[in-house]
Amino acid sequence: MMKDMGRIFMLAWAFPPIPGGESVVCERFIKYSQLNYDVCSGFAGDQKCDLNLPNARIYPVKGRYFLWSFRAARLFRKLDKFNHYKVMISRVMPAAGHFAGLLVKILKPRIKWVVYFSDPIWNSPFISFKSLFINDRTHRPNYLLMKIFGIPARIAISLGDLLVFNNERLARFILGKKYAILKHKIVIAPYGHEGIKPEAYSETRKEYKRKFVLSHVGQIYGNRTFGVLIDALKILKVKHPELYDRLVIMQVGFVCDAEIERIEKSSVSDRFHLMGMVDYYTSLQMMQQADCLLVIDPVFDRPGCNIYVPAKIFDYMAAGKPILAIADKDSATADIVRSIEGILSAQVANDLCGKLIDLIAGNPIKPDLKKYEIMHSSIHAAEVDKKLLTL
Repeated sequence: MMKDMGRIFMLAWAFPPIPGGESVVCERFIKYSQLNYDVCSGFAGDQKCDLNLPNARIYPVKGRYFLWSFRAARLFRKLDKFNHYKVMISRVMPAAGHFAGLLVKILKPRIKWVVYFSDPIWNSPFISFKSLFINDRTHRPNYLLMKIFGIPARIAISLGDLLVFNNERLARFILGKKYAILKHKIVIAPYGHEGIKPEAYSETRKEYKRKFVLSHVGQIYGNRTFGVLIDALKILKVKHPELYDRLVIMQVGFVCDAEIERIEKSSVSDRFHLMGMVDYYTSLQMMQQADCLLVIDPVFDRPGCNIYVPAKIFDYMAAGKPILAIADKDSATADIVRSIEGILSAQVANDLCGKLIDLIAGNPIKPDLKKYEIMHSSIHAAEVDKKLLTL
């Protein structure tokens, strides 16, 4: 039963019909909420939004960044005449989300503003100054654009009535010294999954029947690289050639030019199978065909920068598969992996090689699905609903 508190206006450019990881987690956020939403989303040309969300009405708006933000504010003004919104939510992806939220706040200063962060924007560890001047083949975000949209994001922290983060480390990184002062406004809401469905998308594996398939489902670009994995495979090839021959690295999703070149120039390129971009439901099928699912954290020069939890790790749990994470021990990913008793490897070739040997040569690993179940989306959706109702 949906609770009657009026409709909530949500600014979410990356939401169906615009595809992507942020679209999935945003849809899930609404799906398990008991409240009602009007979603201003991006417009994806010929793609249609066929979501069946009884508690959401979707309004696709054309444009990106500044143009989309102004058009989103115009949509709000039009809809507010009939809905008299009391609460709005702005999401940080893309970076313009909080700029659009600031425009809405100017139009209606008394509206309660819920600010959702999945990225620091202005001081993101991913941004690169050199991307202003050269063609960055690693596809890192544009430094200047992130800094510009970081201005309204920082204003949103002060004006926001509720600050939502997907993990505790991200909240502390973004807020810094303000964390203790603003703690009463903070809600930690992990992405979550939709329930363990280990056989929901399974298909018979023919080509890789006698192989051990280690799959990474997601994008490889910027600081997230195959570097450590390639080095570990080189060691495995020399020391345990019979195990090396059994292993298949399945990459499902975008891979930047620099990483493709890194693979092709290596002596272990024969272990990689690059599937390219696929739709979300196909990616779930690919997870089912793996023996183990791989998480790769970015590699940063400075400590304390791994504040991100990849959304795909929750889909991995829903697939009911073992999870191997290449991550710093002091990271948001490591926090999740330890909580579900997954396999954690340091970003060091020798350590990862040892983990691969255990996986390929050892007995099949059966994950503790009860640990996975506590990450269901509904748990944290209920907590966010409760906070929204207090507004």
